[in-house]
Formats: sequence, C-alpha cells, structure tokens
Amino acid sequence: MSEVKQIVKELNDKLFMSDSHEYDYFCYLEYTETPIGDFIKYYGQVIWDSENDYREYAEDTDDQREDMKGYLIKEISKIANVLQKSSDAVKEVKYYPLGVCPECQGTLKESGYTWQCDSCEFNTPEGDVE
Repeated sequence: MSEVKQIVKELNDKLFMSDSHEYDYFCYLEYTETPIGDFIKYYGQVIWDSENDYREYAEDTDDQREDMKGYLIKEISKIANVLQKSSDAVKEVKYYPLGVCPECQGTLKESGYTWQCDSCEFNTPEGDVE
C-alpha cells in the first residue's frame, strides 16, 4: 500500500472513531486513483492531487515538502472551520417547516406572501417559509 493510501486509511480510522457517526453522518477522506493522477477529497472538495501538490516546501529547502499527514489534517481543519461557521450562521435563521405552525403545531395555509395558522393567530413574516 502506498504511503498516501496508508495515511488516508489512518486518518479515516480516526475520523470514524470520532462521535460524528452518531448523527448518521460520517465524513471521510476519499482517495481516488486515475490514469492521469491521484487525488484526495474531503466533503466533496479536492484537498490534494498528485499533479498539483499544494503542500508547502519545508523551510530552508526547495526539494522537501511538508509531510502529507500534517497537510491533510490542516486541510480537514480548514473545512471543519468553514462548516462550523456555516452552522453558527444558520442557527439564527428562523425556519418554519412547510405547513406546520411553530407555536401550536397547527396547519399553516398560504395567504398571499405570508402563511397563517388555521388554529391560532400566528402569521409568518413575508418570505420566511421554505
């Protein structure tokens, strides 16, 4: 097994052993070999490919790049940071499931550009229902 494949396997084992799979979501590194080069994806984003190796060169040398494991961990952390910020941003968004009143669980009915509950006096602001 190549060194890159071994690193991907090791990191995937660590990712799997985290508690993220308890929510029925499991994010893993996806290693793909192609005739023109190999690449690694995380959350659908290519974070490394053999043709365009974006790893930094080690200080004081022009021929040795940072190690693959450290590079992949750094890229995973970048994506995790973006996902956390996205999650935090949408926590403040009011969301009303289509057809369900958030106050009494009655039925919301469309009325022009808003939705009104047929059981209570709840009205959604314009454009807040998906």
